[in-house]
Amino acid sequence: MKMKILKTRSLPIGIDIGSAYVKVVQFQQNEDKLELIAAARMSIPVQCRDDSDKKMDLLAEFLRGILKEQGFKGKRCIISIPASETFLQHIKTARVSPDRLDSTLRWELQGKLPFDTNDAIIRHIVVGEVHNEREIGLEVIVVAVQRETVDRYLKMASDSKLDVIGINVEPCAILECFGRFLRRQEDRQRATLFLDLGRSSTQVVISHGSKMVFARNIMFGADKIDAAAASALNMSLEDIGILREKCLVSNEKAEPDCEVFYDAIGEVIEEEVREIKKSLQYYDSIFPTKPVQRAIFLGGQAMDKQFCQMIAKRLNLPSQVGDPFVRTAIAAENKGVDVLQTRPMWAVAVGLSVGEKVKNVA
Repeated sequence: MKMKILKTRSLPIGIDIGSAYVKVVQFQQNEDKLELIAAARMSIPVQCRDDSDKKMDLLAEFLRGILKEQGFKGKRCIISIPASETFLQHIKTARVSPDRLDSTLRWELQGKLPFDTNDAIIRHIVVGEVHNEREIGLEVIVVAVQRETVDRYLKMASDSKLDVIGINVEPCAILECFGRFLRRQEDRQRATLFLDLGRSSTQVVISHGSKMVFARNIMFGADKIDAAAASALNMSLEDIGILREKCLVSNEKAEPDCEVFYDAIGEVIEEEVREIKKSLQYYDSIFPTKPVQRAIFLGGQAMDKQFCQMIAKRLNLPSQVGDPFVRTAIAAENKGVDVLQTRPMWAVAVGLSVGEKVKNVA
């Protein structure tokens, strides 16, 4: 009788660098199962968020520490560039051959980037053909990052003794996280809205199955909502943070203080929803016969069910909170890993580790 040899393969370490947290996660492929090896996160102090040198030093120290102490295997990693340093743009261009598309997009981007196109690393995703009265063109999602920004994160990773095999961006990582669940034909054809509700921004991503067809970064997040609440309730931001935590703990209860908080942020949520609806309207102009059928909430704010319900009601879409750890197990030697209470905020990090596509750095 032949003995079956089980093969276990460690996947890259996924490093999601956000504006308020850095999340690091790694999986292994054990036959046909995905197993979580290790996970760690760190809050980025406010005083470091806008100081690049301090932030890089802090990240390098944190990563060196967890690689030694928390069970991560190997040094291969994939990093996501923070949304605040990533430029997303939908461009309609003439239908050209693939070898001419890069130069065409660079020309189209002249004057639209916050930095010179010669200093940018530019990648693109072709959504499909678009038709107007005169001609057939292409709808393209362009992703641009300043080369200096990429070099800064590569140096930080090198200082952390990591081997960067790819750099990704948040919208792509989100789809690489959830695309693996889309096995049925109806799921692969369904139009889904992903809303990653972060500290400084909201990622709006629309997919047909696992194919990205829309992406936008709205610079509107928890910071703006907390500031509005603090102003309306005449409270400090620190007290608003404490109140938010209280509302998370009592998510299933109608706490009077929480009702006051949600009433106070109603107007600013309307503002955010208007921006999301603009994205949906643009999507509808490209795919008028394929409306979005559901919304999936991700990110730190997605842990607040009441907050998500307020947005879902205004969007009039069936909605749910996404769980990036569905159909994964925790490796036997790492049963102490605890991500259960913060699952929706891990989508990008999970996608970086388990995603099939690796983005080139150069």
